[in-house]
Amino acid sequence: MKTQTKVAIAAALSLTALGSLTACTTATTPSAVVRHTTPKSIPAPAPSKPVGQALSNPEAAGGTINVLSDPGAGGGAFSVTVQPVVFNDSAEVAAANEFNAAPAPGDAFAKLTVTVKNTGTESIDAGVIGTQFTFLDAQGNQTTIDITDYVGTPLSANINPLPAGASVTGTQLFELPVSDTTGTVVLDGSAFWRAN
Repeated sequence: MKTQTKVAIAAALSLTALGSLTACTTATTPSAVVRHTTPKSIPAPAPSKPVGQALSNPEAAGGTINVLSDPGAGGGAFSVTVQPVVFNDSAEVAAANEFNAAPAPGDAFAKLTVTVKNTGTESIDAGVIGTQFTFLDAQGNQTTIDITDYVGTPLSANINPLPAGASVTGTQLFELPVSDTTGTVVLDGSAFWRAN
């Protein structure tokens, strides 16, 4: 009698445990999940800077860039036209002025011809503009203008205010390695021309 009772109790416990396991398994069985996703709007690409206003998008040699305001030039508006750079121009520089120094060994002079036009309503200082040019070679090396050697009339030597509507053309020199025959002309870090 005791043995039958134990068997009955054991069977009942087994069924209870099995029921619990079945319930637990049923509760954790994954069901199909429906996921709702909201489409993300794709942002429009950032507009690229206009030609001549970025190193990656320079103006062509001989092209003109409008500069709205430059505190160094008096704050007025003006346009700048940069002609193709004349590389390896040391012979012309030597012939232009007996006081021009020879370039360092391995270097040569490069001539930059620039026209500045006052497009604003107030006078501007074209001479200051002339001092703000640099040359950037293909390796990223930067060279400032040579303010001691001249060919023709240097733009930086223009000391008279340029009145509204007037323009002036002048030259500037860079002393560059002879191997430099291409690069970018930069005005005050904000206007860019291909050198040739």
